[in-house]
Amino acid sequence: MAHDDLPGGRKRIILEGIVIAIGGLAIAPVSLLSNGLMKLINCCTSDNDTIAFTSGFDYSGAPKWLIAKLCDLFLYTPITVKHNIKGHHVKWVSNVKRDTVLNMLSDEQYQNVILIGHGNNNSYYASDGKVTAEDILDKGIKKKEGALYQHTCGGGDGLKLRDVLLKDPSKGYTFDRSIYITENYLAAWKLLFGKKP
Repeated sequence: MAHDDLPGGRKRIILEGIVIAIGGLAIAPVSLLSNGLMKLINCCTSDNDTIAFTSGFDYSGAPKWLIAKLCDLFLYTPITVKHNIKGHHVKWVSNVKRDTVLNMLSDEQYQNVILIGHGNNNSYYASDGKVTAEDILDKGIKKKEGALYQHTCGGGDGLKLRDVLLKDPSKGYTFDRSIYITENYLAAWKLLFGKKP
């Protein structure tokens, strides 16, 4: 769940687990309802040009499908609404595999990319392995007109994903440090209301 480089140590991990459990029980029913409504609205948008990947990769040992579904449950509404407002249809790919990420990034239909799960500025952890900026270059993926939204940790040395994926690397956002899952959730809602996290 949390990284060793985040402050607070074991107490922070326990506290975050409690907050997630209690908050999750309160938020989950609302998320289920809003996600259902958003799926109907998302189907009505015309430009199918945004792809959202959720990964089941996690250090906790929990089932990958469960981690991915939890990401979907809590982040679907704020992320989808943000893009639907702009007229973009968002295609969600849950518990995504490495080859699927690379193949779908090659599809020029998708000009906006959303990465949800573990990663940093130069890589994204799919459920079965890491996708790096170098992998994108090796695959010959054309740069995109849109934006990259990374709901992953930041940091990391080397070539950045946004530099190899985007014509304008300033579009979208990423974090510049390791983040907690709760920060990721709040960042999605902040972005919906026009504030970069």
